[in-house]
Amino acid sequence: MTLGEVKTLAGVFLQGDNSKAEIDDLIVKSAIYEVATRCEPLKLLNEVDDSATDVFRKLLDDTLYVRKPNIGGDDDELDIDTDLQTAVVFFICAYLSFKNKDYYEKKAEKVISIYKTNNLNVS
Repeated sequence: MTLGEVKTLAGVFLQGDNSKAEIDDLIVKSAIYEVATRCEPLKLLNEVDDSATDVFRKLLDDTLYVRKPNIGGDDDELDIDTDLQTAVVFFICAYLSFKNKDYYEKKAEKVISIYKTNNLNVS
């Protein structure tokens, strides 16, 4: 999904709840960071290098780190694993929903849980 598609999909989910929500890049960045905090997206894993400037967080084994995701423009692909993109959408909805914050957060957590199960021992 592109950044623009993520914003559009979140807007569709928010219809009838917060249909006037403005989904800016900072909200999307926050949602991507939330996902990258709760799991280790394979697309964002790099080997530890003392000169690395894009470290988001190091993993416990100190050989890998999760790099900061790039946000890009509306036509750019979201810089996170495809299987986690809907979690980003659901976190955006959780941030902006008036009525369904818990529902969207649980949906995001479910996507992350499935991702972790499917990628167990891959990283």
